[in-house]
Amino acid sequence: MEEEAERMNLMLKMKSVYGGGVAEFSKENADLFEGSGYHQFLFRASERQQIVLHIIQSPIKYHGAGIDVARCKKKGTIAHFFPLHDKKLKSRLSKIWVHGWTWNPLTWLEQPLNSVREYFGEKIGLYFAWLGFYTKALVLPALVGLLLFVAGISSGDPDNKAVPVFALFMALWATFFLEFWKRRQATLSLRWGMTDFEEKEEQRPEFIGEERPSPVTGKLETYFNPLKRNIRRGLGSGAIGGMIGVVIVAVISIFTLRIVLVRAIDSTIGGILVGIVNAIQIELLNIVYQWLAEKLNDWENHRTETDYEDNLIAKVFCFQFINNFNSLFYVAFFKAHATLFGGEKDECKGSCLSELSVQLGSIFITRMVIGNTIEVGIPLLKRKLLTRRAVSQAKKQKGVDAQALTEGVKEELLTPAELQAKQPVYESTFADYAEMIIQFGFVTMFVSAFPLAPFLALLNNLIEIRSDGFKLCAAHQRPVAKGAEDIGTWYNILEIMSTAAVITNAGIVAFTSDVFEEKSFRFRIWLFIFAEVRYSLPPCHPRSLIDRSYTQHIIVGLKFVVALIVPDIPEAVKIEYERQLYLKEKIMNGEESDLDEGGPPKV
Repeated sequence: MEEEAERMNLMLKMKSVYGGGVAEFSKENADLFEGSGYHQFLFRASERQQIVLHIIQSPIKYHGAGIDVARCKKKGTIAHFFPLHDKKLKSRLSKIWVHGWTWNPLTWLEQPLNSVREYFGEKIGLYFAWLGFYTKALVLPALVGLLLFVAGISSGDPDNKAVPVFALFMALWATFFLEFWKRRQATLSLRWGMTDFEEKEEQRPEFIGEERPSPVTGKLETYFNPLKRNIRRGLGSGAIGGMIGVVIVAVISIFTLRIVLVRAIDSTIGGILVGIVNAIQIELLNIVYQWLAEKLNDWENHRTETDYEDNLIAKVFCFQFINNFNSLFYVAFFKAHATLFGGEKDECKGSCLSELSVQLGSIFITRMVIGNTIEVGIPLLKRKLLTRRAVSQAKKQKGVDAQALTEGVKEELLTPAELQAKQPVYESTFADYAEMIIQFGFVTMFVSAFPLAPFLALLNNLIEIRSDGFKLCAAHQRPVAKGAEDIGTWYNILEIMSTAAVITNAGIVAFTSDVFEEKSFRFRIWLFIFAEVRYSLPPCHPRSLIDRSYTQHIIVGLKFVVALIVPDIPEAVKIEYERQLYLKEKIMNGEESDLDEGGPPKV
């Protein structure tokens, strides 16, 4: 295994006494790396996976088995291909992570991130680090939003005059959240030895092309003409456009259905039912489009896993943004002026803000229920059906007593490998990120209409952390461990959504809410465009909560100022990274490290 690790240029973390950086492993310098001296622990579980996978897939001329796993699975030569769970490590991780609930609320957001990373790899570890960081950041807006929601319900007025201030707060909150996440991400990337991962990332086994000498190194490499890829992208754009057209037709149909339900039943009940139907439509079209996007992405033939995921994210987000939010944009900004089939005007029943709140609440809660049911309920159901099937088989076999049927039937009939092979495959963190990114959009972009959204998101995420952990530990096959330097294109999408949140909330306050109901439409346009406008609250209001409205230009300006003020990488991380490079170079060249006793600040 050590020889293969050296051949594949595996990057391992060095001992802290040698700087704690990462370097290419070599048997000659094995004592420089963490774990040496305890041979069985020289490589972490995820690193052992990478070594074995490299042996299986490498060409025979490079001392590998030369097995094209993807092609063999398509042909049916290989039925299943996945790493087995380590029973002891998984049990220990599951105990402290999935089942680690206590009566102390302060511990609910704690996660054993280093253990998750060691067992499942950096990519999954980074996802849970981001999810935990996001969930912790939701605590303050959740409490404030809950108070505003309760105040609105108590007063019977959904247009709480403090909501515009809350929308401003959420816009700035999103900026601070993203800026401080970058710092946290940089710290984890250094600590886990992933700082330069993308520069040295290997090509995907599924990447195909012609073998040719590299113009840089002269070594043989697989080459695929970028022009072919771009042509395929262009052709795929037509399919994406077609799916967006399907979404638009679906939304028009849903709002036509709403008119029918409102007439036949009641405006509130009809609005809730339409929200539920809309949420189901969103989930179904997401599944269909996800399949289509993956097929198109496979066809484009991307070289590395990072390239593959970044392009898949761009495709899926474009569709999911329209699919998830188009009905909300319609209610917020167009419904009051829309005319449907037959020339009938689609008017808001009551205020459009109230309808937007009902629509958003219905979609949000329905997605929570559907999402957690799919992630936890379906795997549990599959496991139960598997047990029943095994019991049925046991009844047909002689020599299996009643005790075995009730307690040890799975172990009697199936080996651990066979049992795990019957579990669903965990493809990647893509679906988990997508679910949370869409939630981030609901929490930030329409918070002025539904201030309870951050609170519901917090409750959902407390369950999500455990349900995703359960999914990995107990309900799915163990995924192949993969490295990751950062959360990739997801961060860019979060930036886009946080900026869009400023515009949508400013629009809701100016056009949809009753805050400026007595003002002319022209005044609202100027309010939306310009930076600062004074206004006074209605005379019946007991006190003036706000005497200024700062619209999107000021907020966007503040976002950029915050982004400039807060460094992306903590100073301690920069120093530690430069120090690691310095010490690694000296040690690898056989020079003394001249390491002082104090060392740098810990990160």
